[in-house]
Amino acid sequence: MANLRAKAHQIRNGHVSRLEETRKVFDKLPMSAKKKAAADLATRYNQLIGIDNRLERLDRLVAANEEKIRDLTQRAQKCAANYDFQGLAELLKRCEKFQKHNSKLFAIIERTESKLSEIAKRVAKEVNEVNKK
Repeated sequence: MANLRAKAHQIRNGHVSRLEETRKVFDKLPMSAKKKAAADLATRYNQLIGIDNRLERLDRLVAANEEKIRDLTQRAQKCAANYDFQGLAELLKRCEKFQKHNSKLFAIIERTESKLSEIAKRVAKEVNEVNKK
């Protein structure tokens, strides 16, 4: 999860530097082109920030679920040591529920990461097009 967050930050920071480079190119463009390009790039940047924040929230949810799973696993071990098989079965069912939830969160993270990459590619393409003009 930390790797996903670091990757998102790296992508966002890379695009911030590209936006700064683009600002230099904007000085040579007519005012109407500057306004349109600036608005488009600002929108994309805000999308990047929103996605980065979403990844952080998802990361926190996964970490909280993993903590609950660890706690339930420890409790299940105690039940097994005390031959409380009914309690053990209940705890294992709860662990399974959290694991399924984490699987769903991982799928959401993957989709969000794909969106982040797609936005990053579009911004890079737009920046390259602006730089060519």
